[in-house]
Amino acid sequence: MQVVRVEMEGLTTSFRYPHFMWGRHPTFEMPPPATIYGHICSAVGEWMDPIGLRFGYTFTHEGKGEDLEHVHAISPGTGRPLRQRKRGVVFAEPVNIQGNVNPLTREFLFRPRMTLYVSPADLAEYFRSPRYPTVLGRSQDLMSYRRVEVVDLERAPRAYYEHTLLPWEMQVRVRRGVTVLMPRYVDYSRGREPAFERYVILQNRVVLRPVEERQEDLDEEERPVIRYEDEAMLHWVDPDSPEYKGAKRGVWLHGFTE
Repeated sequence: MQVVRVEMEGLTTSFRYPHFMWGRHPTFEMPPPATIYGHICSAVGEWMDPIGLRFGYTFTHEGKGEDLEHVHAISPGTGRPLRQRKRGVVFAEPVNIQGNVNPLTREFLFRPRMTLYVSPADLAEYFRSPRYPTVLGRSQDLMSYRRVEVVDLERAPRAYYEHTLLPWEMQVRVRRGVTVLMPRYVDYSRGREPAFERYVILQNRVVLRPVEERQEDLDEEERPVIRYEDEAMLHWVDPDSPEYKGAKRGVWLHGFTE
């Protein structure tokens, strides 16, 4: 399968938990699929039909920090001059918009690096010359493309996965990682209606091998925990990735709407 492989890096990024609203904005450890969809559309320059689009990635960072930010909460004004008790009129013009400044703590990831795989491969030209500034996460989180190329992913009976996102169904097989609920897709044609899905954030390396192969040569922390009896499981692997005990790095390709 031909895909676009984009290597990028930046200084900071942050992927906010959408359901956490208590004076603090924690970040996901990896970009949600909806963020990847927005990133692709930014490179193309318009909202794309998500049907048929597929992506996979490896994502790393060098640490997590916290920043203190101000949120400006805006609300409609009264349309009348602003009056305060005991001070009378303090702003003589009609107040149409008013707001408050709320400080909050936001987590961010330091020095993010991502290798993004996107199908179809004919999107490569857009990543070589993106329409809008390249960001990942917040609008101020600028990223730089270091390499854009079309590569052929290969099918293989064994693969290793690390620093990536897996579908939730794989949780019972890998028995590692963190289960998260992430925004999968945001439908801008329906007033930014979000769709959510469960995934597994996998940081440590796991090796997938056919059940009939011996596993004693693997380290304990890398021991494959996935056993798939009576099924032939093939993986998309990046042929240019480092080899680990006879396996290449797997690329799990996700969809945005299915």
